Amino acid sequence: MNTLDILIYICEKREEFVGNGLNAQDALAEATNAIAEDIDLKKMSLNRIEIFLIILLLLLALMMVFK
Repeated sequence: MNTLDILIYICEKREEFVGNGLNAQDALAEATNAIAEDIDLKKMSLNRIEIFLIILLLLLALMMVFK
């Protein structure tokens, strides 16, 4: 699973949780928990983990802008 796949997965899960009635911020938190359970972060290289965290921060920033 590459970084783009992770980002797409998080976005899809977030939309799923929003559809189930969660607000956008809680939905993003649940989506990140879901991806963490689905992939083994220990097997990812440090570089990929850093990119993953940067993408999460960007998503949080976008959520704050489009609140």
